[in-house]
Amino acid sequence: MRSMVFAASIIILLGCAELSRTATAQQSIAQAITPQQDALQQFEVGEKQFQANQFESARTAYRNALNIWVKLDRKPLQGSLYLKLAQVDEVLGQYDQAMESYQQALNIFSELDRPIERSGSLSGIGIIFVRTGKYSQAIESFQSALKIFPESSGALNGLGLAHAYLGESKTALKFYEQSLEIRTKNKLFAAAAATLLNMGTVYEDQGDYLKALIFYRRALSFFESSKYPSGWSQALNEIGKVHNRLNQSEKALKNFQQALIIATEYGDRRRQGQSLEHIGLTYQKRQDYNQAIGFYNRSLSLRRSIGDREGEASVLNHIGNSLQENKDFDLAILFYKESVNRYESIRIDLRQLPKEQQFSYLKTVERTYRNLADILLKRDRILEAQQVLDLLKVQELNTYLKNVRSAKQPLENLPPETEILNKYNEIQTSAIALGQELTILRQTPEPSRTRQQTDRIAQLSKLQDELNEQFNQFTKRPDIKALVQALARRNIDAYDQTIKTADLNALRTNLKQLNAVMIYPLILEDRLELIITTADSAPLRRTVNVKREDLNRTILEFRNALQSNDNDVSRHAQKLYNWLIKPLEADLKASNPKTLIYAPDGQLRYIPIAALHDGKQWLIERYAINHITAKSLTNLTQQPKQQPKILAGAIGGERSELTSVTVGTRSFTFTGLPATETEIDSIQALQPSTNRLKSAQFILPNVKPKLADYNILHLATHAAIIPGNPEDSFILFGGNTTATLKEIENWTLNNFDLVVLSACETGLAGNFGTNGEEILGLGYQFQSRGAKATIASLWKVEDNSTQQLMTEFYSALKAGKTKNQALQAAQLALIAGTATKTTNTRSSIKVEFIETDSSQEARAIDAPHRHPYHWAPFILIGNGL
Repeated sequence: MRSMVFAASIIILLGCAELSRTATAQQSIAQAITPQQDALQQFEVGEKQFQANQFESARTAYRNALNIWVKLDRKPLQGSLYLKLAQVDEVLGQYDQAMESYQQALNIFSELDRPIERSGSLSGIGIIFVRTGKYSQAIESFQSALKIFPESSGALNGLGLAHAYLGESKTALKFYEQSLEIRTKNKLFAAAAATLLNMGTVYEDQGDYLKALIFYRRALSFFESSKYPSGWSQALNEIGKVHNRLNQSEKALKNFQQALIIATEYGDRRRQGQSLEHIGLTYQKRQDYNQAIGFYNRSLSLRRSIGDREGEASVLNHIGNSLQENKDFDLAILFYKESVNRYESIRIDLRQLPKEQQFSYLKTVERTYRNLADILLKRDRILEAQQVLDLLKVQELNTYLKNVRSAKQPLENLPPETEILNKYNEIQTSAIALGQELTILRQTPEPSRTRQQTDRIAQLSKLQDELNEQFNQFTKRPDIKALVQALARRNIDAYDQTIKTADLNALRTNLKQLNAVMIYPLILEDRLELIITTADSAPLRRTVNVKREDLNRTILEFRNALQSNDNDVSRHAQKLYNWLIKPLEADLKASNPKTLIYAPDGQLRYIPIAALHDGKQWLIERYAINHITAKSLTNLTQQPKQQPKILAGAIGGERSELTSVTVGTRSFTFTGLPATETEIDSIQALQPSTNRLKSAQFILPNVKPKLADYNILHLATHAAIIPGNPEDSFILFGGNTTATLKEIENWTLNNFDLVVLSACETGLAGNFGTNGEEILGLGYQFQSRGAKATIASLWKVEDNSTQQLMTEFYSALKAGKTKNQALQAAQLALIAGTATKTTNTRSSIKVEFIETDSSQEARAIDAPHRHPYHWAPFILIGNGL
């Protein structure tokens, strides 16, 4: 949702008695003795100018009145005047000053213990946070306001705004409806109209255009007959947007242009920026890209002048879209990058919000990231596309864990892009300064302007037209054309300064030493892009024509087949093999690697590529596989050999023994796991120095003090990884004790080469449908505490076959194999039929499998653990060397 309505807080605040108490201030002033008459007069002047929308003059008068009340130490009147000053600064887009005034008012009303005014001040602060894209702080302010005064319609409306921007439309509507009820009951018609606009925007974004129009027109009917031009302008903008969606561009333009005239006349730069953006969208829809970009440029200047990050990101994205549609691909990339960087700055501020809200916001902006990666791939700028994808993956992780790699670093520009951006920003800087001066001058009504003011307005208007022409001609300038051509040629010298050739050479050297290749898929709406890096070549791109919808459907079918008694599993496995591996077969044959380093994207995280099938054999029978979350997130250098020192714990117990635990608001019941104790006994038989902790010994107070003395941690137990709720995600220890991911943040695991989570669904919680970010969460958490690698499971695993796989794994590790080679050897052992049959399952699933061969003829499998259900769930994340 990039087009959220913001009814000017002059409407919101003046319409709420609990927020301003202006009437109280006037009563107090009217009773003032003669020395206070000057303050009374100044306040009355300010009110008249405010009502006449002469905001600069109103601010001067309010400030004069405030200075007198400060000298007289009249605190209540000071607080009310700070609120008035904040409202003026909001309309003028001077948010820093507005925030300072709201804070001053809050301090005063807190000191005086005036709850209604305190609540109003906090609501005002929340609105400023919303307008500057700081939604976490906004929600906190609004909630604080409601705690003080539960009937605060301004705080309820503000919460609606914040949640709407986070993509939570149902929650937003709930708060809007509560606010509207209070405002209507108290006959606060201006404020009610503002809420109607906000509600209309939600319905518009949901595609219910007729319902949206009903709300917009109800609001407009009030604003047309009132003295609230900001609301009038906004209502016209929203009605125009609906006409645009209905392909009625002439009606849309008429509304946008009328809204622009009103906002310009009254100096409302935010509304001007919105109107200009919508006009640009209308021309873009008409494929008149030069006109569209001209209006976007003007909108961007206004958005930047008031610090509206969300608005900036939106307009920059529109410019990128227009340039891409006009086939100016390399310039489109530059503006997409700038848009992504604005969204990144907003997401940094969202880290204090619940993970569901962070993820919801991510879904509203994700398209910009993928559009950028898409166009970079089309321009064969593969490494940069990979950087964008890394950033998107890190964003997804930030919705799951707070302490994942920082996303503060912006996307880097190539030198020609930097030069283009600097030249573009020179025009923007001039436009911002010019626009600010014009806004101030136009605050004086035309009949009252001096000759000097009139001449200056004419001069600035001419300069503004010239700047607009400079924007329109920007891409046609010879110097800009030359720089764009340098980008189109992928100028090697420029490219190397950002994407270091030395880094790429180092990666190739590592891949050569490891006899490995890196595979990096990117899921797009209409295709799958595969990027492969080998020791002997730069990253290569292979395109597969499969729609995201078809790919996701096959992933789901494959996953279901893996987890159930499905004798058709290899059919799905072959289909995915044809999309993911077959296009790379020539590259793999030329490189002849032993290991695939794999960084899955999106829904591909839900399936193990080890279980893909080429019609003759599983992929794991050809290659060892090492999962990483992104190229840059793991060190690919081989680790020095060291003697394994294993700390192994098992929950144990008989299957009939039930364990119940409560973590957060959730309750869990688990059965005993009889094979886990056999599992760690087998490990100790292979590695006699292994320290075993069983059942009652396997409690946190016994485990944590021992962590510093070992380099492998093996946990044979239950676990639950809950998407979106790290506080509720945990590993079960003995004595009904648990360690949540939040608690694991405080562990130090730098000495660990490996953490093995031989447990149920340690990779996810079993619900398919998000974007797979929870798969990465556990591995990241342990790696963030210092562990080099993690082995985790993708579904509920069978108890006895898991014990067999882990025994084979440690046997191979003892024989000198690397971690990923050892996991491969263990999986091959189960495929070869060396495991014994079991009826004990960690998931209470009893399975007998029938597998199909390449001719699709069913045949019985003598070995009970050959189906990938048994050997494929475990993936190695991180450095498997």
